[in-house]
This record gives sequence, C-alpha cells and structure tokens, in this order.
Amino acid sequence: ADAARLEKQTAQLAALEKDKAKAAAKSTLLAQQVLKLVNVIEDTKKVKEYLESQNVSLIAQNSEQKSNMVKMAESLRNSETLSKLVAEERRKNIELNTLISRLNVSIGEKSSRIGVLEQELSKNTQKNIELEASIRQMNLSTRKAANVPENATPGGNAVVKKPLLQQQQNSQTIITSPSVKEQSEELMRSVKAIKGAIQQSDGVIYVVESKGAKRKAKKKDYIQFVMKEEVSTGAVISNNVNINSKVDKLPELLSKAVTLVGTKGRVKIYIPPDLAYGGKGIPNIAPSGIVSILTVDVTGLKP
Repeated sequence: ADAARLEKQTAQLAALEKDKAKAAAKSTLLAQQVLKLVNVIEDTKKVKEYLESQNVSLIAQNSEQKSNMVKMAESLRNSETLSKLVAEERRKNIELNTLISRLNVSIGEKSSRIGVLEQELSKNTQKNIELEASIRQMNLSTRKAANVPENATPGGNAVVKKPLLQQQQNSQTIITSPSVKEQSEELMRSVKAIKGAIQQSDGVIYVVESKGAKRKAKKKDYIQFVMKEEVSTGAVISNNVNINSKVDKLPELLSKAVTLVGTKGRVKIYIPPDLAYGGKGIPNIAPSGIVSILTVDVTGLKP
C-alpha cells in the first residue's frame, strides 16, 4: 500500500512539475508581450508628440499665410485664389487632427491590453508560488512515505548539513535543537554588524551583496529575479525559483529587496525566528527558533 501511495504521489509530483514549467513559460511569454506593448506605446507617443508639434507649426504658418493672403487679396483682388488656399490649409489641419485622434485611441487600446496582461501575469506569478509550495509539500510527503531521511542524498546515506554559523567558524560540531535559538541570535547579531546592512522595525535585515547595474528597480517597473530559500541550519527549502512580476505587485518583503539593487544585483534577506515560519520552524526540516534566509538575484528590469 505504501508503494502504491508512493507511486501515486510521485506521479502527482511529476504533474505538478509540468504545471510549474508551463506556468513559468507562460509568465515569460506574458512578460515579453507586456514589454513589447510598452515599447509600442512609447513609439506611438513619440509619433503623437511629433505630429502635435507639426500641428502647432502649421497653425503658426496658417496665421502668417492668412495675413499674407489678405494682403495679396487686397492687392490682386483675387478672392477665389484666397478661398482655395484657406480651404486647403483647413483640410490639412483636419487630416492632422484626425490622425492625432486615431493615435490617442490606439494608445488607449494598448494601455487597456497592458492592464489585462498585468492581471494575467500577477495570477501566473501567484500560481508559480503555489506550485512551488505544492511541490515542496509533495516532496516531504513522498520522502516520509518512503521512510527516507529529509537530508538523504539520492542513492546514498543520510547526510547532516552543517549549520551556516558553524560553516563560517570551520567547526565540526553538529548543531542540536536546544542551541538553535542561541545560534540564530548570534547569526542575526553578526548580520546586523555587516557594513551597509539595513534593519527594519520588525527585525528583518537586508544585506546587499552586489549592487548590479546603476539603475535600481522602481515600484512601476517589471522585474525578473531568481530566489533561493534556506534556513540557518543549512537546509535548502527551495532553489532557483524564477519570478516575473511588477514590483508593486510583489509582497512588501520582496519589493523592498528588489528596489535596493539593479540588474545582476543580489540581496540577502534575513528573517528573524519570531517571523520565520510563524516561529515554529518546519516539521522534519528545521526546528523552532530558526532564521529564514532568502537570496534574491535580479536578472532583468524593464521600466
């Protein structure tokens, strides 16, 4: 029965992985479509501005030409020629105004389309996050059904990972649950002491490891980044999670991080034990009092 359940869960996991891949592909496609529409609107606006400037120039020319034509009419007494010239100028103005109106309509349609794509992109990003959580839960369930230790490597024996603090201190002592809280507190103190570290009122600390490009992300930008989630015992919860979204659509924890750097920048987020996983840790993965560490690598940025 366990073998059948394991086989079923493995099949479900494979299906979730396929859904995740499809969702990621759709996110990429939607992001590309949004960027293309943004470029088209920018080009259209430039054309509109040019035409409007031409319209202003024509109006000024019309005024001058009308003045000249009045003088010519007075001297030549040729009202028929004057009427034709005025009519031609009016026709040009009407055509130019019509073209500008069409451009305004086109810009409005493309802006509406961008709004729809933004909603789809936001939904798809949320789906990616949900799929990642489902896959993580399925992995835990599958390992538990097969009686495989959480830290076991494929085809090998169980391996206990060193805590991050002990890795930094080159110690061989394995961390145990009673000392997790003390180790976590020491980690947060050492991180806080890092030059340039930014601590929030809730205790979350941001550390910029690489600033990346000079231009930093803004709230209305479209952002692409890869995220890794681990805990201070050294256990990796998730890795290479690709996220495409508008900055102001992200959770505040992440939107704050991505606005600290530019493209190719990296930020680490240290979440204190009382906020990480509700202060209770993760069953079979990490004990209570654990520090959660998110690594964010910005791979793309578009205004």
